[in-house]
Amino acid sequence: QDKFQEAMERFVLSGLVESSDSLNYSVGKALFWQEENARAKGALREVAVGSPLYYKAQYFLGGILVSEGSYQDALSFFASAVNPNPQKDAEEELNDLANLALARTYYELAEFTEAISYYQKVGARSKYFVDRLYEMAWTFIGMERWDDAIGVIEVFLVAYPEDEHAIRFQNTLGDLYMKTQEYEKAL
Repeated sequence: QDKFQEAMERFVLSGLVESSDSLNYSVGKALFWQEENARAKGALREVAVGSPLYYKAQYFLGGILVSEGSYQDALSFFASAVNPNPQKDAEEELNDLANLALARTYYELAEFTEAISYYQKVGARSKYFVDRLYEMAWTFIGMERWDDAIGVIEVFLVAYPEDEHAIRFQNTLGDLYMKTQEYEKAL
């Protein structure tokens, strides 16, 4: 941390190195990992709209706010992290991550219907689809929408039978069938 601070003062704060979106993004992330959230947020907010790093900076800002427990404030940054016209795989992946972050944040706020709407934006081709299904099932359970939870769990078990959560979901599925009075299926 001392060497980082020394280099930052010597090169960045002195103006020796010209500010750029790339520099602001990198400095913002480094400051966060050094637990200097206020300075990290300041640096990340300097990343300009239209910059290739803008959406990443917004996502990271949302993450910092979640780490501080500011869930409501984080929502706008995660929403701003969604690129409406992704051109690259990395941009689509960031969109999936931002939608998952929105869903998870709404879940933490017990706004389950909103959470479901963002989980549904993560497509079946996404590498995060397994996360979508897993978390969406628990969201439906939190809403006591047993049939919806059963449907999601059944898809999960067909698509990911070897996943580490499959055994737990088998047991959960039995419990849900009991709740819906489908005793034969529960057995």
